[in-house]
Amino acid sequence: PHVRGAEVHKSFAHGFLQVIEAIARVLRRGDAPSPRAVCEEMFSGGMDKRYSQFYFDKGGRVEFALDGLIQQAKEQSVKYGDGSFENDLGYSSTLKQIPRVSGYDDNYELLREHLLGSGFAAGPYESCEEHDEDDEEFSDEEDERMLIQDMRSWGAQRGW
Repeated sequence: PHVRGAEVHKSFAHGFLQVIEAIARVLRRGDAPSPRAVCEEMFSGGMDKRYSQFYFDKGGRVEFALDGLIQQAKEQSVKYGDGSFENDLGYSSTLKQIPRVSGYDDNYELLREHLLGSGFAAGPYESCEEHDEDDEEFSDEEDERMLIQDMRSWGAQRGW
């Protein structure tokens, strides 16, 4: 989802990326990425707890990352979006190997309700905290470009 606010702290962005990584780990195990399962994965080791803690302390939630991933998947789907997930990203052959499940494939609302609950408001989300002068921040375009480049590199390393 889009994060609204004047600035995004570097530590917050790294914490958000750790949530995404934890979701990926849970999915690779074959488990549903419930908020609880993702939090357990995050704090079981292997991640920098300073970033995770900063993300959660500033109002970040696992649900925000799940909501963003579900929305992104829908926007990249063939049925509801531009088809870029299968076509542009090259996952078409992989997806063809997975049996289709009528009523569940491309049912993003059902997935969202299952993982987030029916009352969870969709993003984008307002900033939860006031500016903290002690944290590193992205205040100019060069720093923002570096974050975007880091995020793309991080995703490419994981085959995304």
